[in-house]
Amino acid sequence: MANGYTNAEARQRLKDTAENIGLGSNEQGSDLLDTAAALGLDSSDDGTGNGPNC
Repeated sequence: MANGYTNAEARQRLKDTAENIGLGSNEQGSDLLDTAAALGLDSSDDGTGNGPNC
């Protein structure tokens, strides 16, 4: 991954920035990946398809 992350750091970064979608961990794993947030970008899309960043 860019920015000099190790494999373990990249995995943790993805988990830390993932969005909870309201399901149990056995149904959704580690939440929904938010790759924009993981890369430090604006991730303000609310998931409705109606926002300015959709």
